Formats: sequence, structure tokens, C-alpha cells
Amino acid sequence: MKKLSLIAALCLATPMTTAFADDKMAAKSTKLADADLAVATDIHHANKGEVDMANMALKQGTKAVKDYANMMIKDHNENDKELMALGKKKGNATIADKKMDEDEMAMMKKLGALKGTAFDKAYIDGMVDGHTTVLAKLTAAAPSDSDLKSHVDTTKIAVQRHLDAAKQLQSAAPTATK
Repeated sequence: MKKLSLIAALCLATPMTTAFADDKMAAKSTKLADADLAVATDIHHANKGEVDMANMALKQGTKAVKDYANMMIKDHNENDKELMALGKKKGNATIADKKMDEDEMAMMKKLGALKGTAFDKAYIDGMVDGHTTVLAKLTAAAPSDSDLKSHVDTTKIAVQRHLDAAKQLQSAAPTATK
């Protein structure tokens, strides 16, 4: 009888141990894969760059560009906050920062030297080019993680809205003088 009780106890304990192990494996498997983490890193980098340029626009642009810049700061900070929360939820403690590439540094330097309508033109032209590029990258991205895919889809909608607003400003802007 003792032998039967011991066997029964072991049989009952085994599925629980296996279930516990499966839960641990499931928790580990939710971590973003390297390819998904690369997509998240690109989005994070774009968010930070857009906020940096928008902050410059608040100082050097005209009213219409400042209004656009405020939208950029709000939307990109919100997107980045959601992205960081998603990364944390997935077990990726942080999503890495990338350094600015040469083109980005050149754009920031160029913008830093301009004011008023000249700044507006360069900034908005950069926003059209940048959002076009980011939209293409997001469209090509194929995250395997469903939560990240949902974030990418939501981000594409915002990027398209930013692109449309930038194009509208671009077409309405007076020609900049040097």
C-alpha cells in the first residue's frame, strides 16, 4: 500500500513539475528574437531622432513647424514609451540605443545652422524624406512576435500621418531664402 501511495504521489507530482517547467520555458520564449529586437531598436532610434529634431524645431522654426514639432514630440515619446514597455514585458530589459549615422549627424548640423523659413524648409524636407524611409522599413519589417507586429502596424499609421502632415507643410511653405 505504501508503495502504491508513493507511486501515486510521484505520478501526481510529475505533471505539476512538468507544467512548472513548461511555464518557465514559455516565459523565456516570449523574449523578443534577435530579428524582432533589431526592428524594435530601429523604431526606438527613429523615435529618439524625431524628438531631437523636433526639439530643435521648437527653437528655430516658425509657428507652423513648431506645431508640427509638438505633434512629433508627443507621438514619438508615446510610441517609444509603449515600445519600451513591450520590450520589458517580453523580457528584454532595455532596447538598445543606436548612435547617429553620418547622414543623421549631417542633418542635425545643417539644421543647427538655420533659422526661420530656411530652417522650416530643411526640417520639413527632412521629415518627408525620413518618414518615407521609415515607412518603407516598417512595411518591409516582418516581426515574428505578435505584440511587436501590432506595435509596428500602429506605428505605420502614425508615420503615415506624420508624412502626410509634412507633405502638406512642404507644399504650403514659401521658398526659403538664404
